[in-house]
Amino acid sequence: MDTIDIVKFPPYASNETLQVLSYHLDRECNRITLKEINWPNTYPYRPDIHFRIAYNEQHIFLKFDVHENERPYVDFNFDP
Repeated sequence: MDTIDIVKFPPYASNETLQVLSYHLDRECNRITLKEINWPNTYPYRPDIHFRIAYNEQHIFLKFDVHENERPYVDFNFDP
């Protein structure tokens, strides 16, 4: 597993709007790509998933970007 650098936001960041936090996450934090598939034999589909992370004394801030090329088929029929 790779290590990541997490940016520390100032305490007042907790009072910002989501739009402002999103802007700062995009500008100040590295974009991290999720590459792992937990069950590749059962669920081989992997959308493009990226996230950015920061923290302050009160919160952890996460922003996910998910891009899908197809809609995976999931069979919800369950007959015990």
